This record gives sequence, structure tokens and C-alpha cells, in this order.
Amino acid sequence: MVPDRPGQFVRKRFEAMVFTALAEELRTGDVVVVGSEGYADWSKQLLAWEVVQDKLGAYLVEVGLAEEGESAVFDAQFFRRQLEDKLRGAAAADAGYPDNEGLVIDPETGIPSLKPHRAEGQRPSAKRLEEEIKRSSHLVSRR
Repeated sequence: MVPDRPGQFVRKRFEAMVFTALAEELRTGDVVVVGSEGYADWSKQLLAWEVVQDKLGAYLVEVGLAEEGESAVFDAQFFRRQLEDKLRGAAAADAGYPDNEGLVIDPETGIPSLKPHRAEGQRPSAKRLEEEIKRSSHLVSRR
């Protein structure tokens, strides 16, 4: 924005921003240029299936879709089951929201946050430990 002209953009900065965003979209394949297939075939950039199979197990572990050492066949049904399990887990967490007094969702932004947890007094085991420490330090200071 131009400081002395509200609502106006600095053209060079705006163009740089647009071309940076466009370059990223082209890089990720989210934007394509009509006719660009005449210059390069994107499918030649893909890994061979044999290479994918060699790397798939480690990749699935890395992204959390498989456990270390798991040797399940990864196909569409397996992937679907993985996603359904994750969604069920999220839904179970969401189901407990009305009873969770510490969880607050801002009505304007929708951002969740947790209230600070207040202890409900000292546990009996903590009191015993405190007394034992005081008694031990009292004995040590007398020596």
C-alpha cells in the first residue's frame, strides 16, 4: 500500500507478489499453462512404480499412515480405513467438547484454547513427601 494514498498498491511490489505466488502454484501443479505440454511432459517427472514401492513403507510411517514394521498392503481400501480411523478419533474428541469445561472455542474466530488448569488442593502423597523432606532436611541441619 502507498502510505500517502490509502487503497493504492505499489505496483512493483504487487507484481512481485503475484509472480511469486504464480511461480509457487506452477511448481506445485495447482496452476497449469494451456499448451505447456508441448514443451515438457509432466508424467516423465513421476517416479517409476518400482521406486515408489521401495519408498512407500517409510513414507507411510513418516506421514503417520502406518506403524514402523507394519507390512500391510497399501491400497485404496487401506488408505480409506486409515482416514476413517483418524476421523473417528477426531469425532470422539469432539463428542466430549460439551462436557470439557477447560476447552473454549472463541465464537468470533473459531480458535480453540484451553483454560489454565487449577489444582484441586494438594494430594495426600504430595503432603507426605513434603513432610518427609522437611524432616530429612531438619535432621541434616542438626548434624
